[in-house]
Amino acid sequence: MYIDNIEINAMVAPWQNVVAIGTDTSFICSVKSNVDYHLDWTVKAALQDNIEINNNTVLITSVVPANRGIYSCTVRAGTTIRRADGKLDVLS
Repeated sequence: MYIDNIEINAMVAPWQNVVAIGTDTSFICSVKSNVDYHLDWTVKAALQDNIEINNNTVLITSVVPANRGIYSCTVRAGTTIRRADGKLDVLS
């Protein structure tokens, strides 16, 4: 089936996250779409063993300074692509 009017939006919450070392935090990608889509996460931070990606959620347990960075949700439906970012800052 061909849909010529694809509507798709993505949003990451929280868009800015400031946490203390050792705490847990997460980012959630919310998607509104009128078609099936594929969701991927990109992490622009030092990848650590404490990052778990599960569908629309990124969970970071026992945050360390290396987790600081941008967490991007990319949603694709056909040739339509939307991206939303969340930023993690770590208090030291």
